[in-house]
Amino acid sequence: QINRAVMPDEIFDRDSVKAEAGSGQRFRRIEGVDTLDEEERGCRQVEMTQDAYVALLRMVKKTKMFANVPDKVIGEIGQRFELWEFDSGVPMIQQGQRGEAFFLIYEGRASVWARRGMLKGLHELARLDPGDVFGEISIILDAPANATVKGIGNVLVFVVSRSLVEY
Repeated sequence: QINRAVMPDEIFDRDSVKAEAGSGQRFRRIEGVDTLDEEERGCRQVEMTQDAYVALLRMVKKTKMFANVPDKVIGEIGQRFELWEFDSGVPMIQQGQRGEAFFLIYEGRASVWARRGMLKGLHELARLDPGDVFGEISIILDAPANATVKGIGNVLVFVVSRSLVEY
C-alpha cells in the first residue's frame, strides 16, 4: 500500500496506478464468525505521533541501509514512512510474493516462517524485536520474499514503499 498523498510525483507516477478490486480494503474478515460483533482482523494505518517519529529517526540511523545518509535526508525520508498496526498472526510479508514495502518494527515482536526442506514443512526461522528490519532484501534484489513474517500479538511497524526505496 502506498500513501499517494505524501509521495512526490518524481518518486511515484500517480497517473500510472490502476485501481484493483479490493485494494482499498484494510481488513480481512475471519471466516466462521457468526456473532453480531464480527471480529475484524488485518492491518490498519495508525497516526504517526511525534514520539513515534523521533523513535523512527533513531531506528533508521542505526540501520545499515541508511548508515551513511545525512541527517537532513533521513528527516526527509522519515516523513514518507507510515505507521501501521498488524493484528496477531496477520502476515506482513508472505513467502513467494513480490515485496512492495519494507518494515521496521516499532512495538511488538514478530516471527519469521518459511517452508523449507524436502517435505516443504513450515519452520520458524527467527524472532524479530523492535528496531529489526525486514522486507528490504526482496526489494533490493527484486526477488520474491524468502519467508513469511507474522506478528506475535499486535505489532506496530514503520512501512516504506518499494518506490521510495528504489528512489
